[in-house]
Amino acid sequence: MKPVIERARDALAGMAAARPSPVAWDERGDGDIGTALRRAIDHELVQLRDPDPADGVAPADRARYVAELQEVYLELCELRLQRRVQAHDGVHEALERLRNIASPSALLERVTREICGSCGFERGVLSKIEGSDWILAAAHFEEHDDWAAEFVRFGSQARPTLSHSLLETQMARRRAPALVTDAPNNPHTHKPFVELGEVRCYVGAPIMPRGRVIGFLHADHHFSGRPVDELDRDALWAFAAGFAYVYERAVLLERLREQRDRIEKMTNSTATIVSDLCESDVGVERLDRDRALVRSRTAALATGGRESHLLLTPREIEVLSLMAAGSTNAVIARELFIAEGTVKSHVKRILRKLNASNRAEAVSRYLRSKIQDRHDATLPLAS
Repeated sequence: MKPVIERARDALAGMAAARPSPVAWDERGDGDIGTALRRAIDHELVQLRDPDPADGVAPADRARYVAELQEVYLELCELRLQRRVQAHDGVHEALERLRNIASPSALLERVTREICGSCGFERGVLSKIEGSDWILAAAHFEEHDDWAAEFVRFGSQARPTLSHSLLETQMARRRAPALVTDAPNNPHTHKPFVELGEVRCYVGAPIMPRGRVIGFLHADHHFSGRPVDELDRDALWAFAAGFAYVYERAVLLERLREQRDRIEKMTNSTATIVSDLCESDVGVERLDRDRALVRSRTAALATGGRESHLLLTPREIEVLSLMAAGSTNAVIARELFIAEGTVKSHVKRILRKLNASNRAEAVSRYLRSKIQDRHDATLPLAS
């Protein structure tokens, strides 16, 4: 695109030298030059339609000049369209690659490289939001890994607050991307990051799974010195939108895997218990022995003995163990996959069986009994 931009600049410069012109432009990118070309063409067409005798430009010369401007403008538009298509394809391919990564942590490590590889950026930065803190999480600088690592270390320790004046705060509130053309002099940029990264201009986009902003992506063309433009902003915005869904999917899949593992453990434990019950002997002698055991444990309960916890069911022991760890009813319900009301019913039965007036007393009796059991288990065998 550089030759086209240079041709456009030469054409505009020639126009300014040949005659006074109200058209102004700067050198921030091809988008600004395209706008300037369009204005110059419109200006010359007005002069052709209603010529100014004081202008001194022959209509034939003006027509040739308009044709030259239009040729450059159309070529610039075509190249911009090619860039947009390439960016779209690059984003699509990058998201397909990221979608195959199942681990959320691995995704966060890979995403900045994909920003550079898919969208043509030379530096990419991923940051996250924790409360009101803005924390850098990962960065990729083409062929400058040490600089990227230093940038992340600084950003993870600095943890600037997302105040109302920061550009990133505005991005989060508006849920929209941003293009910064003069970062050192922009009052809304975070100057420590700008100075350490030697940032001149950049684009940023929020990461928003289900509409909630959880972080940001930033990118630029630092090493080549090419300014960022609207196409860069739009490409990063499309990438951030797709990445939000990819990341959310990975998090949900990880949670499903954890739940699956827990259910498998519970199923295996239940199968073992059922197998033991099915294989156990049943007879008058066994029933008599069970009755005697129940009577002994009931006596221990009546006296508050250390074996009173043996009257608890396996589920009640699980609940009591979590109570001993300081878990609330809500936490116990989540850990055991039962309703909170069921937990309350278990707690009431535990208090009744242990003859305890409150949770603390029940836990105390349970722990004392467990300690005594371990002590008895360590006693040497009688000779």
